[in-house]
Amino acid sequence: MLEGLLAVTSHPSTLLSVDEFHDWYEEEHIPLRLNYLKDFLSGARYRICSLRPDQTLKDEQQTPQDDGNTSSWLALYTLTSSAVFSSSAYTDLRTNRSNREKNVMSRIKELTRLTGDVVDVWCHDEVKTTGFMPGRPSEWVVTHRLGIRDQDGAVDRKIKSWASHIRDWQAKDGSGWARTRLVRVLETGVSHFGVSVNAAGADKEIDMPYYAVHGEYNFIPCNSHMLIYCHRIH
Repeated sequence: MLEGLLAVTSHPSTLLSVDEFHDWYEEEHIPLRLNYLKDFLSGARYRICSLRPDQTLKDEQQTPQDDGNTSSWLALYTLTSSAVFSSSAYTDLRTNRSNREKNVMSRIKELTRLTGDVVDVWCHDEVKTTGFMPGRPSEWVVTHRLGIRDQDGAVDRKIKSWASHIRDWQAKDGSGWARTRLVRVLETGVSHFGVSVNAAGADKEIDMPYYAVHGEYNFIPCNSHMLIYCHRIH
């Protein structure tokens, strides 16, 4: 059975302080999933840096960019399978939100949710962790979407070609790479101030059907506008 992955990006509005946002996430939102749902295997939170190809980490100073297009915080979770997303134990958390959670979410400018199946994993060293679990966590993850589609059964060949390119890139750019997960996206959704405005999956085609997560122990810049750099905070 394939593992499931949940990725949530959040961009708090000026109505919600960063401290209040983090307190809610750390005290309520994460514990209700990781402490009470056995099918949630791991979770980690990251600050999104979104470096441009001409920037360095020093230029960015690890400060989220409020450009109206990129959310500022990323949460990643792994699950025993994507079937968890339709289980009552999980859906009840979303339909029976606490007053505190409703209040916080009503002040989040944009929240994007993505669920999927982890269809493959490439690892530089099997002993190392992926960055989501305790032990030796990755300080960075790099994420991006992929528009690979199955045309005449060619998706496997395209994926293998992409994976070969990734391995060459990681070997060239340094030894800080830990692992790459490739996720087949099942559903995506966007909400503004707690109100859903766009969703895809099931009965609506997903524009970019794959999502890649690269775990790294060091900051490894790459000249690409596709990549989102995320620094671990929890």
